[in-house]
Amino acid sequence: MQKKTILLLLFSFIFSFSYSQEEADYYMQALADINFKRYENAEKILNNLISENNRDSKLYIALANCYYKQKKYVKSAELYKLAMKQKNKIASYHIAECYSQLYDADKAVEYLKIYLKSNDKKFKSEIKLNPNFLNIENSKAWINLWKTKHYSGYEKKLSDAKFSISKQDYAEAFDILDLLIIQNRKRHKAHELRGDLLMLTKEYKNAGESYAIASEIKKHNFNYKKKAANAFFLSKKYKKAYKFCISAISENPYDAETYLLKSKIEIKQKNFNNAESSINKFLKYYPDNGEALNLAGKISFKKNEYIDALEKYSSCLKNDTSKPEYFINRADVYTAVSMFDNAEKDLSMALDLNPKQPEVYYKRAIAKLKAHKTEEACSDFKKAYNQGYYDASIYLMKYCK
Repeated sequence: MQKKTILLLLFSFIFSFSYSQEEADYYMQALADINFKRYENAEKILNNLISENNRDSKLYIALANCYYKQKKYVKSAELYKLAMKQKNKIASYHIAECYSQLYDADKAVEYLKIYLKSNDKKFKSEIKLNPNFLNIENSKAWINLWKTKHYSGYEKKLSDAKFSISKQDYAEAFDILDLLIIQNRKRHKAHELRGDLLMLTKEYKNAGESYAIASEIKKHNFNYKKKAANAFFLSKKYKKAYKFCISAISENPYDAETYLLKSKIEIKQKNFNNAESSINKFLKYYPDNGEALNLAGKISFKKNEYIDALEKYSSCLKNDTSKPEYFINRADVYTAVSMFDNAEKDLSMALDLNPKQPEVYYKRAIAKLKAHKTEEACSDFKKAYNQGYYDASIYLMKYCK
């Protein structure tokens, strides 16, 4: 049954988006360009896409974001307004931010009032602490705005739970959220916030279940599905994680991070061809991302494509030499291709970053042993054993008497 559901989701995803794959690629490239501050290129792509399709609010939002990051607030507000005309719910909030940056408190508050009428609004504390509203926080319009009631009793309780979480008073937050859910089990935001809380306490499986309930109540919510996928992945429930990941992509196929998550899940499922496809999708837009290059190297290594794995790991280490895992992974490839001196160097780098890694001492001992450095290998086997890696005992008995 679960397999059937996943296949249906995949079919629906392919059918819905294959016809506009080129546009989707351009849009994702524009988002990446904004992230890397390549604003001119992003503007060009998004203007071209809008000329082809002027009824897609996400294009206006992306272009507005691009102008906002460049402090072109008038242009940004104009584009957010076009998105708002197409019933984009968040647009009014962003328009308010633009007017705040232009020191027009009356206009900012006018659009905030519109936003505050929506059901999925941000918490009051989030809005009041948003630095984008600093320019108007002492204005009469801003002060008067908060004299009016904009939140229901339920929304205030959610805000109280959020505040308790910020104070790390998790017991109080659980009490508030559990009561809200008992009163009405269809409160998807309460389930989501409970999931967030469970993530903080590292109860990943229960967090996944909370997000799953939220996504069942709010059927087409991308964030709930992505959060569920990540929580189930962390709890090693890979089938569930994959199901929610595919479902999240069907809701929003433009979020590059979801493909990164999908690749991680597929690696755990030993579906390396699909994992490679997913990670390549991410790397297309973020080619220097260390985590993604590391995953790509891992996939190549699992497929016994050692040269490709070395290239990926080396590219990864060009961008980030702060993580022991990256050196360890490349060392595994060097060991596999009998380049033991190189493996030893990488493992030594990993130990410089974190000397409390008994398995790494064990791996370095193996590399040294293969390179006929028996005395040095024995020293590492002893360190591995003394730190609790007891597989080293076999080698200690055999080579280190």
